[in-house]
Amino acid sequence: MSKAVELSEHIYERLLLLAGQRQCTPEELIDTWLADEEQGQYYQANQQMVVQGVLASMPSTPMASETAFTPVEIPGPPLSRTILDDRR
Repeated sequence: MSKAVELSEHIYERLLLLAGQRQCTPEELIDTWLADEEQGQYYQANQQMVVQGVLASMPSTPMASETAFTPVEIPGPPLSRTILDDRR
């Protein structure tokens, strides 16, 4: 999804400067900011639920669990092949 945002020349120059310092495009920089903001909102909501007693502890962040996942190699034919063979 894309949105058009109107920026003043001064703000756009600052955005380009920051993106250059971080060696990324302005779009990537904005995406990073939005992701950080979203994570902050989840953290605050989870913290409120801990205080209210709805959650026992703070859950781990989704990004941390995605990077920690390592698929397990299982010897033999792929599962999809086994399923197709069993249907015959």
